[in-house]
Amino acid sequence: MEDNTNEVSQQDDPMEEGYDESPSCNFCTFAVTGNQVTWQAIYICHDCNNENEDSQSPLCICQACADNCHHGDNHEVEYIGMGPSYCDCDCIGECSIFQKSLKEAERLGMIESRDSQIASTASKEGLPKDPLQHDAYEISILSDPKMASLLVQHAQELVQYTKETHWIDEKTTNLDDLCPLESLAWSIYQHHVSKYNLSASKGNVDSNGGAEWWVQVKDTSGSATAIDLHYDKDEALAESFSIGSFPILSTVTYLTPSSETAAPTVVFDHTYSQGEDEVMNLMLVSRPKLGKHLVFDGSLLHGAPAHSMLKPTSETPANEEGSTTPSIRVTFLVNVWKDGRPASVHPLSPQIRQKLQLLQSPGVAMNETFEMFPHTVPTIAYEKEEDIPQSIRDRIELPFVTKGITWEDTIEEGDDEGGLVVITFPPPSTVPDSTFLVRFGPSLQAYLDYTGGEARVASNREEQEQEQKQEVESGYV
Repeated sequence: MEDNTNEVSQQDDPMEEGYDESPSCNFCTFAVTGNQVTWQAIYICHDCNNENEDSQSPLCICQACADNCHHGDNHEVEYIGMGPSYCDCDCIGECSIFQKSLKEAERLGMIESRDSQIASTASKEGLPKDPLQHDAYEISILSDPKMASLLVQHAQELVQYTKETHWIDEKTTNLDDLCPLESLAWSIYQHHVSKYNLSASKGNVDSNGGAEWWVQVKDTSGSATAIDLHYDKDEALAESFSIGSFPILSTVTYLTPSSETAAPTVVFDHTYSQGEDEVMNLMLVSRPKLGKHLVFDGSLLHGAPAHSMLKPTSETPANEEGSTTPSIRVTFLVNVWKDGRPASVHPLSPQIRQKLQLLQSPGVAMNETFEMFPHTVPTIAYEKEEDIPQSIRDRIELPFVTKGITWEDTIEEGDDEGGLVVITFPPPSTVPDSTFLVRFGPSLQAYLDYTGGEARVASNREEQEQEQKQEVESGYV
């Protein structure tokens, strides 16, 4: 059933290619959403709707049911667009894939928590009111070089065993048994739940929020690797059901000093539910700085692209005083989920935790008092082209994730496989602040396109002009 209180996007959605990693979905989304509307592809089978004329609104079906249950000569299926809805296939008739969809939902652990998790992404009460919701902090414990070094050592050890994401439940009580990385994730989660008033949804006493966490260790020497633009999401849910469930907050903590070769974090004011033709007015840029913590709306488009035009120049003070340029970029990522654990995300295994705890250095422990000190994030406004420095007036392309899962996908600088990209002006390279917001005026905004899109537009325009010329010459116009 479609939720008519919200607009349905009629054009191709930008994440239909970048977000749905599987060529087709084989599971009915109703097994996960129930009658809670969520953003997904909406189809209508006109033949089946004609048989249910008593319904007050059109009965919608999901992509999987369109492909499996309503396929053939007896079904006239129309793709409506991306929008908030739930699948009515089992109400129209007998859904042929519903039982196996329920089994898949049970396998992912989605049955008990589905209502709270799908609904939780819509509530943003207490978050910053800026269109690109964000804050920047300094974490006090990371000013201790021994603590920062220990966490980097643990991150390097962890990626030798796993590159998965891990879970800390809000009801965790055995805090003394956690390794330092888990303790940091727990402290970050607790800070933001308190700061932004993200307590459990009213009336949901059985909510099961928590922190999803993982690390990124990137070699910055030679061709630096990076993370393409993406939306943080429940990866397993997206793969099986092609629907999006997003954390309420995404965070990045930098565990290594600044570096001119390390990719910055960039965040755009664009969400999964927005259409492909909607421009982006804001770009948040966060360059690595030891101890800095960045938090932003978990539904926003972001990444750490490797493009050289995103990096600072030598005019920008790149390294903290007394430090040398690091050869690695280590970041600690925490997603805050208000209600419900992402499917297939589990606590760190006891075996790996034990291996990490063997690295514990004498006299180094997480402080009992966890403090974050807020940083001011300046805004740079480009209202007209003359405001942009001459050296950065050429737009650049930043690619979306096109394969794999977001926390593992990497791209080498200069690698060009084509696909969906963000076209934007690069940020100024000499800003002294490590975190700043760029605001683009009319006609300067960032926008979505495909590799080679500008050439394709020019080619289409030339073809249209040639057709019009032929029509005039033939006397039709």
